[in-house]
Amino acid sequence: MGFALSYSMGLLGKTAEFFKEMGEKRVEQQISRLFYDTDAVEKALRSEAKKFGIDIGKIQAKSYYDALGIKYTNDPKAIRDAYLRLVKKYHPDVSTDPNATKRTEEVNEAYSVLKDKKLKEEYDLSSSKGANRMGQEVTKSISDMVLRKYIEAREKDFDEFRKRVSMPMTRDAAKAAIDEVTEWKKRYNKVTRAIFGQFWDHGRKIKSLHSSNKSLIKGKFGRSKLVDLERNEARLSSLLSIYNELDKGVSSIVASVERKIGSDESKASEKMRSMV
Repeated sequence: MGFALSYSMGLLGKTAEFFKEMGEKRVEQQISRLFYDTDAVEKALRSEAKKFGIDIGKIQAKSYYDALGIKYTNDPKAIRDAYLRLVKKYHPDVSTDPNATKRTEEVNEAYSVLKDKKLKEEYDLSSSKGANRMGQEVTKSISDMVLRKYIEAREKDFDEFRKRVSMPMTRDAAKAAIDEVTEWKKRYNKVTRAIFGQFWDHGRKIKSLHSSNKSLIKGKFGRSKLVDLERNEARLSSLLSIYNELDKGVSSIVASVERKIGSDESKASEKMRSMV
């Protein structure tokens, strides 16, 4: 009986050890895959940004207004007040924040530009008032491309429409054809998805990897593995910040072009619908 119990306990121990090793191997594979996917998504984001004429290495992940904790403003007092508040908060004599020195440097750099009227004007011009760090030239280039692609899609849809209505059809069929061709918002959304779909996919991937990396850091690993995960987290955080800044620019462009075409398209749609 004693032998059987001892044998069973030994078998259970080996089984537990086996599953532990299998679990560790799975985690190792998960971490390796995470690092591989991080490399891949960074490369993909750089490539996608390059298509739009953007070098992500030159994108500011944080604006000077963000650094001072304020929105875009031309009020010197608001800028100075924000600066003084943060300098006092992060002063080495009073702050216990481990990033106090770095934050003080960021605040000083931001204030050195925003307090100077000429430097501020140059910064605002290059960064679309601190909201879109892609720059004016790139923003205009992408805006022109979106508008051009939309016009091409519109012309294609209307060519198909003219072919349909050139054939005999009922009033209801004609009305349905008009309703379809005048759905300009649906056409516009399709165009923007075609242009920015991959870019948005990269953003979702970065967010997913960032979440996975944060979860893995909570696990129990050796110091070297933990350091690697922390470095990867910093890398993903940087990529996510850059993606978010680019997405602000993309969203601004999408909204701007939509406003540009909206009024004319709405009027044209109403006129066509009134014909049946």
